[in-house]
Amino acid sequence: MRKSFELEDSKTERLVKNLLWLAFSLFGLAGMLLGLLGISNLYAYFQRAQTVDTAINVVSPRKSETGRLIWLEDKPTPRVLEPFMRDQITNDYRRAYEELTYSFLTGDQSGLKTYFSDAALTDVLLASSSLERQKFIDWDHQLSVDFYSPDGSVLAFRDSYQYAQTSLDRSQGDLRIARRTQDVVLKQDEGLWKISQWRVHSDYAISQPEMLFPGLAETVRQMRGINYIARSSPFNELWPKLSLVEINADFATLSRLGFTSVRLFIPYPSPEGLEQFADVLDIAQIYDLQVIPTLLDTYTCYCVEDLPNIVAQFSQLYDLLEHPSVVLIDLKNEADRDFENAGIQQVRGFLSYLISVLQRETGKPVTVGLIEPDPVLSKRLDVISLHHYLSPEALKERLESASTYNKPVLLEEFGFHSWELKLPDPHTEREQALYYQEVLELARQAKAGWLAWTLYDLAEGDMPGGRRVERHLGLLKSDGQSKEVIRVLQGEQVNAPGLKDKLWKFRYFAAAALAVLLSLLLFIWIFKPLKKLKNLLSRKTGKETEH
Repeated sequence: MRKSFELEDSKTERLVKNLLWLAFSLFGLAGMLLGLLGISNLYAYFQRAQTVDTAINVVSPRKSETGRLIWLEDKPTPRVLEPFMRDQITNDYRRAYEELTYSFLTGDQSGLKTYFSDAALTDVLLASSSLERQKFIDWDHQLSVDFYSPDGSVLAFRDSYQYAQTSLDRSQGDLRIARRTQDVVLKQDEGLWKISQWRVHSDYAISQPEMLFPGLAETVRQMRGINYIARSSPFNELWPKLSLVEINADFATLSRLGFTSVRLFIPYPSPEGLEQFADVLDIAQIYDLQVIPTLLDTYTCYCVEDLPNIVAQFSQLYDLLEHPSVVLIDLKNEADRDFENAGIQQVRGFLSYLISVLQRETGKPVTVGLIEPDPVLSKRLDVISLHHYLSPEALKERLESASTYNKPVLLEEFGFHSWELKLPDPHTEREQALYYQEVLELARQAKAGWLAWTLYDLAEGDMPGGRRVERHLGLLKSDGQSKEVIRVLQGEQVNAPGLKDKLWKFRYFAAAALAVLLSLLLFIWIFKPLKKLKNLLSRKTGKETEH
């Protein structure tokens, strides 16, 4: 009996233990689930906070955009629209679209009722709730009044505007840039002008104009030019520190050396000093130099919210881009470098729209600087522009690829440094000249024009990325003395460097290695006697201690 009771007690004890372990396990599991739920909610909270912050950053700068809304001539109406009322309507109408942008981006519909009512409110609430989170940017509103009620409470007008719409995930490649024309009815309500009704008349993507440029192929083929970097104010310092005296002297040098073209870089946003661009164009015309301005320099975002201000910058340049010295407009420098970070579809859609804008507004041919021809952008360009700093053999393949588009080809950038201290690849002036000789022959065979990088070696200023090799790509030394490559540009032939020349370019490194070796030998020569003296003194000290 005693054993049976003990057995029962043992079973009961094990059962209690198992129940306790089960309870603790369930409690722990519940705690983990609650923790995960809390983390999930916290993550969602931060995600929403980030989205709202993004929306504010998108909407806030729009309040100061230039040229976003203009009034065209009013049609005859029962009552003339008063100037002060027009200003109020302009303000409320703009705010309505700012609220629409915010709602599309965040999903927050609370502010829509402030600027929309009736059927228009129903439309925007439905659109905001049904769409995935998107960026919606509008600009270039052109309003024409159709009706203004006698009591001043209702206004009807037609609005034609441009917009860009894209999902937050750029990889989807759904960027749409279009012009929409719609009839709009505004009603006064609680001291505000609210959008009550709207009806879309048309909505079409911006198309590329059909333009022909007779003689463009021959113009490009004969281009012999330079990518201009000023010695005293290189790269980003060009416009803020521009010296027209230096420009005049350098353009005179270009003309004297037989160059026909010069490429200039215009950053976005517009830098201080850009107002002198007109003077630069006039100087180029004096020396009969063709100018290729490169726009959007240093810009890499391709954000749709930037489009209104980019177009505004272009509009300020249109008169200058129509200058007779400007023969070709380069929209963007090395756009294919931005494919990975900005998204290839985003870059293509963004630039395709701006290509059409420039072609339509300036009537000039447009190109984009690329390392490799892009099949989508190349179809929209008037000139295929390549950049190449690799071997002549690789250039031959690129030129052949560019020629398949049956458009003029421009080798817009190429160059070769002559820095003899550059490790592990030092070059001599002879090697630079030989590189140019091979590249120019390939360009001639491909009937391609070319622009070399660059006129002078650069002793002053900061280099992009701190790359010191950028200081040694000139055709002339920083003091204006000619390098051997000038002989090639003047039609002379240079011979390939022999073994003696190839070894001679390593003379500085050989001298440095010899100096290190001699220093080592000197150290050994001095160290050995010192070591013997130390040992001798140690033995002597030891003997004195014994005594």
